[in-house]
Amino acid sequence: MAEFDQQLDNVVALDQQAENESNKQSGNSSDSSRSIPTVNSQTQLNQAYDANVIPVQAIVTKRSMKCSFTVGEAITFVAWIIVIGFCIWYVTKSVGQFQDAQVSPSTSLALIETVPLAYPAVTICNWNAMYDCAYCNLTLLYATIVVNGSVIDVDLPYEYRHIEQEGQYFSCYVFNNNSDNPLSAQATGYGGTISLAFNVPPVPQDRDARFGLQVSFHEIGTTPNVFAETNFAVREVDNYFVLTKYSTIHLKPSEQFPDGVEMVWASTLSTVRLTDIRDNVVVISFAYNTLNENKIAEIITYTLESLAGEVAGMIGMMMGIDALKMLRGILEVPYAIHQKSARGIWDVFN
Repeated sequence: MAEFDQQLDNVVALDQQAENESNKQSGNSSDSSRSIPTVNSQTQLNQAYDANVIPVQAIVTKRSMKCSFTVGEAITFVAWIIVIGFCIWYVTKSVGQFQDAQVSPSTSLALIETVPLAYPAVTICNWNAMYDCAYCNLTLLYATIVVNGSVIDVDLPYEYRHIEQEGQYFSCYVFNNNSDNPLSAQATGYGGTISLAFNVPPVPQDRDARFGLQVSFHEIGTTPNVFAETNFAVREVDNYFVLTKYSTIHLKPSEQFPDGVEMVWASTLSTVRLTDIRDNVVVISFAYNTLNENKIAEIITYTLESLAGEVAGMIGMMMGIDALKMLRGILEVPYAIHQKSARGIWDVFN
């Protein structure tokens, strides 16, 4: 090691001597016989490097940039590369999760007890729907409700109307379609039951004809999609529909739900056989199974603020970078270009 230091001192002395001679030559043009021993200097420098495996400093010729670094700084530089690669992967993954959250929001559910709970509008149509059809209509026979365990007849307001959808012409009764005075349930199950009996014309034997009615529960003041209905009622049994109310608040309004609120009454069908069986009579009953309203709200669990916080936290933990340090690093760039050295930027971040 002492020999390497001696050789290195010789190189520095020769380089200094060459610089002095160069200055003398520029001041006295008549002395053209002098020369700078650059070859010998370079040769000795190479020998000095060959004499030791790990040089601690690199000395280059005049007008070049001087670069000095330690083994620890070299290891730190490699660690920087690894950490930057990890942070790029983490940011990419987080951005993907953020985009997925915008497309598929989560939901929250709240059960709100509402007594009395308003019934939906009820539209009951003949299954057969044609423009010129003698067996496609229906007639309301009676309506009953349960009061204190007793069944009593009641006159329910209704509207008889024709609904045309998908080239079909449905004959329908619409109940409880007035928001000013809607029917409401004070009890669940049998105690809050409303029953409707209809006379349905006999249907000729035909491959495409059916005997029965279809039932739609929908928001008051709206027209249901009866062509797509899947609730059906047949004769000889009490077709008992048990209802559950759901209201969903969407993040964005749509053409179907301009105010962003969707009201749905899910129904479960149970049947019980009638004792007074008539060939052309279909009985439909409905009631709530609970007086709780299920309120569903769409929420975004991964917001832009959450994304920024996660990314900033990871970068701060792995790289120790904050906004002020980044600003100082950017301000050092012009000086680094002018001085042809990245030492100033390195010192800011390390």
